[in-house]
Amino acid sequence: RSTIGAGMQVAQRSIAVILNDGQETSASAPQVTIDMCAAPGFFATEGGGASSTPCANGSYQADACQTQCVSCAAGTFGDEQVARTSSAHCKACALGSYQAVTGATSCTACAAGHFGAAGTIQTSAAAHCTKCAVGTAQSAEGAASCTDCLAGSFSATEGTATCDTCAAGHFQRSEERRVGKECR
Repeated sequence: RSTIGAGMQVAQRSIAVILNDGQETSASAPQVTIDMCAAPGFFATEGGGASSTPCANGSYQADACQTQCVSCAAGTFGDEQVARTSSAHCKACALGSYQAVTGATSCTACAAGHFGAAGTIQTSAAAHCTKCAVGTAQSAEGAASCTDCLAGSFSATEGTATCDTCAAGHFQRSEERRVGKECR
């Protein structure tokens, strides 16, 4: 076993092959030594014999002969088995969702009344999920935008999941619903 880089350990196992042709044996000095180690996408534990284990979902290993896998970064997720590299396994959360922890297998949707703003960091709800503006609403979780309240409805506060309907006999001008004025 040897250590490389930032604490990553290389796990190799050697097998000595003893040749016997019926006449002589090479028992005192092996003729061939074969080094075996985990392939990319797998890891081998110390003392675990010649077996290797696939990296779990949410982690990957791009190099051979490693004793651990690398977790997908916050803001990404990995949902496939035996991933070889970060780019092949760790995918960015979709707009309208985020992931705060490393090694995740899915992302969390922004709550109703919020939307995932493009160009924001998707590592927390606070950083990615923006409240719908006054005059708009979003009833679905994981949305990428909010929708304007329809004629005859309004939204007077930020972060509204649904627009309020005007009472019978009252109306709402389109320019008024955009600024959250209640019906008249």
